[in-house]
Amino acid sequence: MAKKLIQNIVGGLRRYDLSKVGLSETINMIEETTDASENYVSKVLRPIPGYKKVCDIEGQCRGIYTVSNGYNGKPITYCVYDGSLYLIMAGSKIPYKIGDLAYGSEPVHFCETGNSSKDGVDFHAHLVIADGNTLYAVDTQIKPARQIDDFSVVELPYKNYEDGVRIHPTHCAYAYGYLIVNDKDTDLCYLTYQFPWERVNSEGAVDKNVFMVGSEEWGYAGQNFQSYWSPDNTTALICNGSRLYTFGRKSFQMFQYTGDLNVPFNSPDTCAKAIGLRSKNAICQLGTNILWLGSNDIGNNGIYMLNDGVEAIRVSTPQIEREIASFKSLEDVSAQIWSTEQHTFAVFTFPSANKSYCYDTVEGTWSERCSLDDKNNRISWRYNFATLSNEGTIWQSFNGGIAEQVNDNWTEHDGKAILRLRKGCVVQSNYEHFIINWIEVMTNNGQYEKTYTGKMMMRYSTDGGTWTDSEVVEIGHTGEYDYDCVFYNLGLAKCFTVELSCSDNIPFALYGIRLDTDQCCF
Repeated sequence: MAKKLIQNIVGGLRRYDLSKVGLSETINMIEETTDASENYVSKVLRPIPGYKKVCDIEGQCRGIYTVSNGYNGKPITYCVYDGSLYLIMAGSKIPYKIGDLAYGSEPVHFCETGNSSKDGVDFHAHLVIADGNTLYAVDTQIKPARQIDDFSVVELPYKNYEDGVRIHPTHCAYAYGYLIVNDKDTDLCYLTYQFPWERVNSEGAVDKNVFMVGSEEWGYAGQNFQSYWSPDNTTALICNGSRLYTFGRKSFQMFQYTGDLNVPFNSPDTCAKAIGLRSKNAICQLGTNILWLGSNDIGNNGIYMLNDGVEAIRVSTPQIEREIASFKSLEDVSAQIWSTEQHTFAVFTFPSANKSYCYDTVEGTWSERCSLDDKNNRISWRYNFATLSNEGTIWQSFNGGIAEQVNDNWTEHDGKAILRLRKGCVVQSNYEHFIINWIEVMTNNGQYEKTYTGKMMMRYSTDGGTWTDSEVVEIGHTGEYDYDCVFYNLGLAKCFTVELSCSDNIPFALYGIRLDTDQCCF
């Protein structure tokens, strides 16, 4: 063996039970393919953005959503903390309470209706909120001070097969002028009148009772339909373009818009798959992409992606699926999706297991997201919901407030360090012993805007199971482009694996490592 450039230090999350096969772990870093050439590496690991605090909001966040067209045509961000609904106007970072929710502590689900016009009268878009028991609506285009009075409960229809009992929606969606909700613990969905907020009550105000309560008729009376392909209950529903998807524990089914007022949506026999939704909050959507934690009849749990069609693509790896299978509970799983840094990410958080898995839909790679507690122990990621804010930046909620992704800070919103870690680079020589004289770590030395000199920690394993104590080296600051991060005299090995990490407030990036080795003579 001799001096060589090792680029497989850059990679994603691929853990194996067999240590000699390979260890690969990436935490809070983004794998990105570059324009490779003879003189440049083909991949780089970049740090995830840091955060700054937007505002404090007392309580546990249950959801966050930005409407596209609010008061004066500007986007408005809404969020639910504990039992209260708040809004944040464009140009402001002050939460304004507009109403209370009466039920529960679990995540809520939002949808936004469109603007419409009828007989020369303009009707406003509404934000609809389902909390698992009740449905709420608020006119997003009137002044915030009036939204307090406008925020109201939508009268729900009665269950089809239980006299005098109203439905309990956990999810809501809006497509082609119809508001659609599910009924918890059943396989039924219910539709409103088309363009439901075009109706005016006897007092001349917009009628919030948009369902024909108690009717089992179709069309303008409201279509009640069921996911008949599989007998499991509907745990979530999502609109994707002209398609409406209903998800149960064992299957999902697609409904298409027909344009027929009597049967607005139908489902061809081929538009269903035996892949269900493992937990009602383990699903997220960005554009035409839907990702969810799926389950089936034989007990396999994996993460799937539906991209503008009915084919569910399995994107999780067997290693991640084995870890998920080992978790004691999957009922508390949550999912969120957003785009930043020209990448689109979906994060699945398992609070009871202290794990957050991140899928990069652009690169098709997995990594982990984590936060650190007060003792610097790894915990699941603190940021539980995301939205493209009224400021045009990514806002993510945490219990106690909202934070904004920023590129000039490399800590969390309260100054807590962000661990950036990469474990990988398995090197062996036909399983013969070799000497490791030194390794040189290729980082973004010289690129920092501050004079602060950060530190990188390194530890290594020669058997894939036991690890050395960490060694620390300084990383050069602005202008120190030739600053070498070198570790010497690493000993004898049959199999060499390295772990590199940095928690300092610097844009720590990794390109590769160089090894200088000699073959043993025995």
